[in-house]
Order: sequence, then structure tokens, then C-alpha cells
Amino acid sequence: MSENNNPLSDIRVDTEELIGPPKIDLVGIGMMLLVAVVVGFLSSIGIVIFIFLSLGSFSFGNGVSPILLAMITFFALTLSNMLYLWSAKGIFPHIYTGSRTTFLHASIFSIILYIAIAPLYIIVDNVIINGSGILIGYIAHILLNMFGIEIIISVLSSYRYSLLSIYSSVVSLILTGSLLYLIYEKTNTESNNVLFILLALSMIAFTISTLTNFLIRFFYYRFYVLSGSDPIGDVFARVEQEAKEMEIEVEKALLKK
Repeated sequence: MSENNNPLSDIRVDTEELIGPPKIDLVGIGMMLLVAVVVGFLSSIGIVIFIFLSLGSFSFGNGVSPILLAMITFFALTLSNMLYLWSAKGIFPHIYTGSRTTFLHASIFSIILYIAIAPLYIIVDNVIINGSGILIGYIAHILLNMFGIEIIISVLSSYRYSLLSIYSSVVSLILTGSLLYLIYEKTNTESNNVLFILLALSMIAFTISTLTNFLIRFFYYRFYVLSGSDPIGDVFARVEQEAKEMEIEVEKALLKK
């Protein structure tokens, strides 16, 4: 589908711009922030509802199973990732390409992350016995989910600028993690309200992560437009050139034999 027929985006991408860094504008960032808030809210409200149905209460004091929370979070984040990717593809179709492959690998990543993170839920639940310690596992789950999804998207959609996504994702991970930790420190004794805190955690995580990632990409794109310099793109251009030269040398060596 061409970009001119896309009702979700007013970004025009000229042919010349397709060879440079992804074009990002402030309108697109604003739309992605709205998506992040909605996705974060839907993710957290789903978790809260399922846990309430399981416990019959909005308190961790009744003893929520860490494995149950990990499993519910896994399903909620998997669905949220699909919604996020689908919305992002509509807003930035020139960035988010290869949707089937991206959805497939995003799902695989969610499964691997769940298997790896589930033991953390159990550990923190046993170490911190007031009920709110399980939030540490939940926070780590969200942070690593956002970190991994952004990198997977960049590698599959625009591998030439995957370094830019890695750098922005690392910065986002640090900023978002620091903010969520501060929130946890302020609220970890309020076990009766901990499920309501889940609502804020997901929305903050998705929003701050999305904002940081897209702002860094926006500033890099503006740097490219103003200076004409593309240091990150040039790195992969050199790698591609070296790979082609190596292939030619191998072909010549095989022909001599």
C-alpha cells in the first residue's frame, strides 16, 4: 500500500529519502505516543482483570502466584506487541515493513522472554515477602519486552540503522527503568493498591520507551538532513561493501581452481 493512500500518516517519503535514515516527524511521534498510552493501558487493564478474577481482590496480600502473574503478563504483552506493531506500521509504513516476519519473531521473542523471566518472579516473591516485591519481576518483564521488540523491528525492517535502534533502546531502557524503579520505591509498601499501580507502570513504560526511541531517531534524521552526514548508515554501507569484495575474491579463487 502506498503511503499516499495511508489515512494514518501524513508523512511523505521521497525516493531519495528511502536510502537515508528513517524519516520521523513530530506528528508521527505524537501519534505513536497515543498508541503507546492505549497499548499500555489495555495491557495493564487486562492483567488487573485477570488477577482480580483469580484472587477476588485488588490486593497482593491475598497471595498471587508469581507464575500466574508471569503467564498473564506474557499473554498481555504478546497481544500488546501485536497491536503496537500493527499501529506503528500504519503510522510509519516506510519504517515498519515485513509485517508477517516481524510478528512471527516478536511472538518467538515473547515466548523466550517469558521462559527466561518466570524464575525472576518466583525469586523476588520469595525474597520480598510483603507482596509488592513481585512488581520487580513485572517491571523487568515490561522493560525487556520493549527493549527486545524495538531491536527486532529495526533488524528486520531497516537493518542498516539497527545500531541507531540499539543505542536508542539502551537509552530508553535506562530512563524508563530508572523512572519505574522510583515509582516502585515510593509505592512498594502499598500492597493493597499494588494492582492499581500496574495500570500506571505499563502506560509509563510504553510511553517513555516509545518517546525516547522516536525522539532519538527524530534528532538523528534532522542531523542527517541538515548536515548530509550519515555515520550510522555509513558503517553498514562499508560492511556491505567489504562483504561484496570478499565474495568477489572467493569467486575468483574458485574459478582459478
